[in-house]
Amino acid sequence: MAESDVSSGDIDVKILLQLHNMAAVRPDKAVKVEDVAKTLTIRIEELISRLAELVRGGYVISLRDEAGNQRFHLTGLGMIKVASLFS
Repeated sequence: MAESDVSSGDIDVKILLQLHNMAAVRPDKAVKVEDVAKTLTIRIEELISRLAELVRGGYVISLRDEAGNQRFHLTGLGMIKVASLFS
């Protein structure tokens, strides 16, 4: 997450927190982008873009389920980032 981009950073933190709140912390708990978008009231296109950045940063993993749906869950680094928000 870019430190200079406060707007994107704020959205990224909200996304990480929401994935944590949805218990998306391992592959079998991964969630679809539509479910995250509904809870954050964010456009799916914007969410996909931000999730791609979080994947590149190592905070989130993207995978496909058996039906071919893209799903996301936090990595260990993502969980540490969320935990650091509370300490």
